[in-house]
Amino acid sequence: MTLVVTTPADAALLQFTISGTDTLSPIDPTFVEFASFQLDSNPLIDAVNVSPDQGFAIANVTGIFQYGPITLSSQSISFFTTALGGGLLIGDGTDNGTLLGFDGPQLYIGTEAQPEFLTGSFDLTDFVTGSPISLTISTVSAIPEPASWAMMLAGFAMVGGATRYRRRKAIVAYA
Repeated sequence: MTLVVTTPADAALLQFTISGTDTLSPIDPTFVEFASFQLDSNPLIDAVNVSPDQGFAIANVTGIFQYGPITLSSQSISFFTTALGGGLLIGDGTDNGTLLGFDGPQLYIGTEAQPEFLTGSFDLTDFVTGSPISLTISTVSAIPEPASWAMMLAGFAMVGGATRYRRRKAIVAYA
């Protein structure tokens, strides 16, 4: 007798890509605004970083964050509710450390303590200049590790071998 047990899958890994040009910047209308980072679809949020009915923050997110000539690799990211204008803020976590900030739709469902990110393309607006920016949130495809491939191939070989070499019952036919 074989017992099969299924369990829910882990949270999916999501790719966040923000791109656009700050065309309305009073400093330089060719400033590129770009960010690329990955987060779990259901991130674990520290209670310190939750503001009920306002949003939540995730610290030390690794990725590429660029505004004009400034490029950084690790930032804090805050996500806001619709009541606060939605969107997100990318910065170093200090009051004056905002690198990129965008208004737009709320990018998650659920509570601020247990958010689940939405996927798709979103139109955002730069907090300061009002320039239109694009955000795409997509699922990262899982690629099996070499050990997983080896186990799968070994399993196929064993099933094939068992099928090929199993004993066949002799069928006797009388005429």
